[in-house]
Amino acid sequence: MSFLPVLLLPLFFLCLVSPSTSNDLDSLFKLKTALENSNPTLLSSWKQENPTCNFTGVLCNSNGLVSEINLSQQNLSGSLPFDAICSLRELETLSLGSNFLYGSLTQDLSNCTNLQELDLGMNAFTGKVPDLGSLNQLRLLSLNGSGFSGIFPWKSLENLTKLTFLSLGDVPFDESPITTELAKLDKLYWLYLSNSSITGKIQEGIGNLTLLENLELSQNQLVGEIPQSITNLKKLWQLELYENFLTGKFPVGFGNLTSLTNFYAANNSLEGDLSELKSLTGLVSLQLYENQLIGEVPEEFGEFKNLANLSLYANKLTGPLPQKLGSWSGMEFIDVSENYLSGPIPPDMCKNEKMTVFLLMQNKFTGGIPESYANCKSLVRLRVRYNSLLGTVPAGIWSLPSVSIIDLSMNQFEGSLASDIGKANSLSFLLLANNQFEGQIPETIGNLKKLVSLDLFINNLHGIIPGSLCNSQGLAFLDMSNNSLSGMVPQCLTTMSTLAVLNLGQNNLTNVGEWSQNCNLETLDISGNQIQGQFPKFLVNCTKLEVLNLRNNEITDSFPCFLKNTSTLRVLVLRSNKFYGSIGCPKSNGSWPMLQIIDLAQNNFSGDIPGASLTSWQAMMANKDDASSKLNHIQFQDNGIGGIYYQFYDTITITNKGLETNLVKILIVFTSIDFSCNEFNGSIPEEIGELKSLHVLNLSNNAFTNAIPSSLSNLSQLESLDLSNNNLSGQISPQFTKLTFLEVLDLSNNQLVGRIPSGNQFSTFPKESFEGNKDLFEPPLNADNTTGLSLPALMKSHPNSGDEIDWDLITVEIGFTFGFGIAIGSLLFCKRWSKWYYKAMFNILVKIFPQLEQRFSNHRRHVYISQRY
Repeated sequence: MSFLPVLLLPLFFLCLVSPSTSNDLDSLFKLKTALENSNPTLLSSWKQENPTCNFTGVLCNSNGLVSEINLSQQNLSGSLPFDAICSLRELETLSLGSNFLYGSLTQDLSNCTNLQELDLGMNAFTGKVPDLGSLNQLRLLSLNGSGFSGIFPWKSLENLTKLTFLSLGDVPFDESPITTELAKLDKLYWLYLSNSSITGKIQEGIGNLTLLENLELSQNQLVGEIPQSITNLKKLWQLELYENFLTGKFPVGFGNLTSLTNFYAANNSLEGDLSELKSLTGLVSLQLYENQLIGEVPEEFGEFKNLANLSLYANKLTGPLPQKLGSWSGMEFIDVSENYLSGPIPPDMCKNEKMTVFLLMQNKFTGGIPESYANCKSLVRLRVRYNSLLGTVPAGIWSLPSVSIIDLSMNQFEGSLASDIGKANSLSFLLLANNQFEGQIPETIGNLKKLVSLDLFINNLHGIIPGSLCNSQGLAFLDMSNNSLSGMVPQCLTTMSTLAVLNLGQNNLTNVGEWSQNCNLETLDISGNQIQGQFPKFLVNCTKLEVLNLRNNEITDSFPCFLKNTSTLRVLVLRSNKFYGSIGCPKSNGSWPMLQIIDLAQNNFSGDIPGASLTSWQAMMANKDDASSKLNHIQFQDNGIGGIYYQFYDTITITNKGLETNLVKILIVFTSIDFSCNEFNGSIPEEIGELKSLHVLNLSNNAFTNAIPSSLSNLSQLESLDLSNNNLSGQISPQFTKLTFLEVLDLSNNQLVGRIPSGNQFSTFPKESFEGNKDLFEPPLNADNTTGLSLPALMKSHPNSGDEIDWDLITVEIGFTFGFGIAIGSLLFCKRWSKWYYKAMFNILVKIFPQLEQRFSNHRRHVYISQRY
């Protein structure tokens, strides 16, 4: 009997390793096999000799069976064996989110009937989501960002009545509406369906989910109005509806959602005013930008003490801002740009210590910047461009320690730039364009070593450009144009490899130094100065150059053939200098394939225009449909709060018919050639007709001869053509009437002959377009001339046969004259014919006017038909 306990020990251990435990072990080892290679260290504890419940990421219930597998965020990859996983009969939680799992969900998943939490989100699965109806114990279902596709099985949700958390967002499901089954999940407190290709309207049934605390439906294709029933969701603290196509006003009673702290409905087409939101005093973040909202910002917003983020830009809001807005300590971000707001800037908006972003751009604000803004030590961005602000800038603004962007452009600020400007150690963007700042640029500006962009365009600044600017080793954009700066460009600027855009146009500068071989310039504009000497040869080192504008200087040199290998060049403006000689360059085939604007006007260029060179300007030969991209030289992405995107565009002045136009954004679809006011001669090259995307062509005031090439009729996009004041001869081709986009035409003061074509645009041009060609005829030149045509007008010039009669015109006139003569002659000299004619005409008149019969019945013998013509 003493040996009985010893004999029973094997039976005891056999009970510990039950068949159920053994099954769990087999299933876990199959899962390990699928995942082990991606993270062997994590699964090193999954060994035969270790108890199952001691495996990393595994929990067991009181029966010693696996109830939870949690391996989220472990960099795991592989295809899951759902047959093995769902053989864990007591498994309640499967959490494998935020890994790199792939493959598809098999129907074996339907055997996991005890699952209460299933998290497979943020993985790389493929295929459709199978029917989930058998998982009726689920309380949490998260498949967001998991890579599934197809149509989600909405119908199966009607069995998941215990769901409290549903996350299906960021999955490229096929477009489908939210079905009514969703409205039956009345235990949901969390619903995330953003970015899931959901279409249609938000159903009124959403109001049945009265336990909802978080509702996210953003970045879908929802249409219609926000349903009235949404006001039933009294526990809602976060509502996200941004980037849809929602319309209409906020539903009546929306202000009763007093638990709401975060409301995001930006990028829709919502209308109406903000009055329904004025009772949402608990708001922390309100983002309604890019809608169609009107009216004033409610004064009550000034009492929202929890509000930290307010973004209302790009609406149609009017009136003043609440004077107390932003006065509390928690305000961090305000953006009300691109509205019609007016009045003064609230004085205390930048009073607190947390304010970081303050954006009031493109409104109608008046007055000045409040002095209190100089105390906003945490301010990172201050942007008030495009308003009607004036006065001097508070001195402390220039030295805010945390500020990275100061944008005061397009206002009426005045005064000098304070020397304290060098104390803003974090300043990267200083944008002061189009104001009335005066005086000299302080040397202390060189202390801004993080400066990326400096824009002083259109002010009243004078003196020299301070050499200390070169201390800003990251400087990429420098615009000091339209001031009264003098002296020479600092030599150190020419050694800055970071500088991409340099615009010093419209000043009084006299010289530019040599650029180093590290030149990375994309835009150089030194137009409208007093620069003399030769063409700046250093530009041969600027292999990224796209825009070069030397307009209105005193440069004396030949054509810059050494730039022919600068394949990036898009804009070349040499207008109004003293350039001379031919523009032909040896071995120039293939040069400047991206050229879209070339202006050589008002120089002393001479000789023929080499047609072969024109055919290498491929950007001018592109079809309209192929030309769609923009010439944006600098784009700065600010990764801080608000994600503001900065773009700087080249500005080029185009001269057309004596009028100057500034192209602020140069589009690839705009192309122009201006060779006017030079000494070019010979024929106009036929190859110009291959530049099918050309918009403006000006060859006026030269010495071109021979006929206008008919190939110009191929320029289907041409809007302006000026060939005036040359020695062109021959006829105007009727094919030019195909130029239906032509708005400006000047062929005056040449030696053109023959008929002016009619039809389409040619019928609309005034006589001034053709004057000075003595042998041209037809309207509009002879619109008031009824005396007939002279003999020269009936002649046309032919390049091979000399003058000959225009028989097309003569035949018509002879035919009319001959027919008219026969009819009238017969009436005059043939009595029989004349009697028949008068009788027939009288009978016709009586039928038309019966009263004539009675009137003339007694006087027929006295009727006399006059034969005076």
